[in-house]
Amino acid sequence: MDARLAIRSQLLRNRRPGASALVVEELGIEHGAVRVDIAVVTDILHGYEIKSASDRLSRLPAQVAAYSRCMDRATLLTSEHHLAAATAMLPEWWGIKVLTAGKRGGIAIRTLKRASKNPAVSAFHLAHLLWRPECILALTEKSCTGGASRMTRLQMYERIVALYSLDDLRRFVRRALVARSGWRSPEPKL
Repeated sequence: MDARLAIRSQLLRNRRPGASALVVEELGIEHGAVRVDIAVVTDILHGYEIKSASDRLSRLPAQVAAYSRCMDRATLLTSEHHLAAATAMLPEWWGIKVLTAGKRGGIAIRTLKRASKNPAVSAFHLAHLLWRPECILALTEKSCTGGASRMTRLQMYERIVALYSLDDLRRFVRRALVARSGWRSPEPKL
């Protein structure tokens, strides 16, 4: 069984009754400079980074830094092979799950440490998750669209950050992601 399928299956089993979620594979953050292996959008934005035994850890520090700027929670899913080295690269608030091959070819996922709340989300980097039309909508909701059509994305992000509290921006970004159409591929809602 593929690690992503096993993770999706576990997310389906472990969600709260009646809760819905959007699952996005390969979510680009920081304008695509980094990709979140699996992002789950519920009442929080949770990023999952997968490092199987065959992966290298050379990109993990940059991935951790990027996730840490915009994810509410983050979890590393890794093999026993990488566990010690990868754990040393993670901030305290990251969760850790260990992937092991099951007896019948499946993948077992064991939670070693649950993710806690990210203490240092950057509003500016969180705003980077918005596409241009979503930025215009964010400005419209604050009655502040003057000149928006001529602004660069960075200028729009700066204005949005000035207008929204971090909590309000988190809610807006989650709503925008769930409402978004035009993903690279149709993303299922759990």
